[in-house]
Amino acid sequence: ASWFLSIHRTDEHPTGNTLDPGPPKSSKTPSCGADNHLRGKARGLPNPYPVLLMILILIASLSASPVHQPSLADPGRLQAPGSNFRYDYIDIGTGREDKSGLNVEADILQFNASLELNDTWFTRFGYGMNSAEILTTKIDQTTLQVGLGLHSMMARQIDLYGVVSYVDYDLETTDSGVDQNTPGIDGISYTIGARMHTSSWLELDINYTIIEVDDLDSDPRIGLTALIGVSSAVSLGATYSTSDDSDILGIGLRIYF
Repeated sequence: ASWFLSIHRTDEHPTGNTLDPGPPKSSKTPSCGADNHLRGKARGLPNPYPVLLMILILIASLSASPVHQPSLADPGRLQAPGSNFRYDYIDIGTGREDKSGLNVEADILQFNASLELNDTWFTRFGYGMNSAEILTTKIDQTTLQVGLGLHSMMARQIDLYGVVSYVDYDLETTDSGVDQNTPGIDGISYTIGARMHTSSWLELDINYTIIEVDDLDSDPRIGLTALIGVSSAVSLGATYSTSDDSDILGIGLRIYF
């Protein structure tokens, strides 16, 4: 799945819609290209309708043309009852984020784990490390996520899911060799998505993520992940996600257990 979010600090708590706090005041924190970074101004929600249309088209095509149950879901004891998808796995990934309008790139290293609780519920854990350099300033950020998810089989080859997670961010900057620690911040992230088997060896995951933090505004992110099964226990993946201010491209490994 796509794990990368973009956030930015404002100098006053938002009111009403947390995604539209009004004109922000100036910030002393440098803008960063990392996936969860502090930046200057929200640019609004990306239009979700193309993604929803894509999901509906895929649902219609898969429902009209049933495919064989993927080997990724075998043996049956490793998948959720009533579902062709497995929710017990570990993800290891790396990627690069390009900041729109700025000559800034961030390196990303991400670890995720999902654990099936019963036929419907699962838990999700994530730990990410991001690093970027802006002139003489080096910015390192770590992100910890702990969440609870719910999934439901919409069709034989399609699962819909949602995840609510607690997110904690720690930021450390080094300017000309001098370390400057920023107080940690935390919040809640919300993700909705769809997992789809398009063939016996390919799974697609389309997702939409937004976060809410007291004094930060979130730049919602739309992501697409493709997983290629190389065995019943291992898949190779590629992920792309986009928001108003950045694009992220990554690769990864998923191990089922």
